[in-house]
Amino acid sequence: MTDPEYSRLPQVVSFSGGRTSAYLCRVMLDMFPRDRLHFVFMDTGAEHPKTYEFIRRVDAEFGLDLVCLRADSRTAPGQGVRVEEVSSNGIRPDLVPFRRFAAKQGTPTVKLPQCTRDLKERLFRKWVRGRFGVGQSVAWIGVRADEPRRLGRLGKSPMLRYLAEIDDATKRDVLDYWRGMPFDLEIPEWLGNCIFCVKKSAAKLAMAAREEPEAAEVWAAMLRDAPDRTKREGLTSENVYREHRTLLQVVDAYADVPTDVLRSRIRSSRNDANTCSESCEPFVQAELF
Repeated sequence: MTDPEYSRLPQVVSFSGGRTSAYLCRVMLDMFPRDRLHFVFMDTGAEHPKTYEFIRRVDAEFGLDLVCLRADSRTAPGQGVRVEEVSSNGIRPDLVPFRRFAAKQGTPTVKLPQCTRDLKERLFRKWVRGRFGVGQSVAWIGVRADEPRRLGRLGKSPMLRYLAEIDDATKRDVLDYWRGMPFDLEIPEWLGNCIFCVKKSAAKLAMAAREEPEAAEVWAAMLRDAPDRTKREGLTSENVYREHRTLLQVVDAYADVPTDVLRSRIRSSRNDANTCSESCEPFVQAELF
């Protein structure tokens, strides 16, 4: 349970759009006075269409009064990002925030996923500070009790709390909860979060591209159009995945693998706590303030 001293402050829940994060929203609504709760979604513009449908449904059904933020990276170097606050109807898979970010910063890589930092962490921090001031609110993220690797990387700030502190739900518990609800996130986990996130395994990327070929083409084209990264990392703007491969190279590596075999490989992999498969939570690797 969170420290009583901090429980009197505004509680700001980072809703990532995943099932666990939505479950956290429900738990928070049951624990805290409604006027103390604030729910925020940071949109990269790269989620699956059904994720946006789920977010809007959770917002409506739970009465979140969700604040949706999009980053505008069209600023001078060193000026960070501007915060665009939009309604839940203003979020969509148009790649606009991600494209702006990639045009300014270059594309993220599996070793340097600065998209989470710029499109989520900094955006959240800037909005919270502007709304409540520094150190005047508590942030919550959806990290479960059965995610020890992610829990181990969390900072120790009392201003940053997580689901496992107040609920011992595991992944199975969360899935069971949503099976009992009249609506759910209707996508497999390899399509969760940004569809072609650099943290995902090669098998998940290949499967995602197989199921969403048009989205894969648009994503690959965006990477090609981004600034060249060779001076900084010895990479082009496309070679951002494991083993310095492009998305299309990852997909080609699985071209001869039957879909059912590829799907079984994904499901047999259990160590995916840090793969960004279900949600992309800010502040897992850094202190909040």
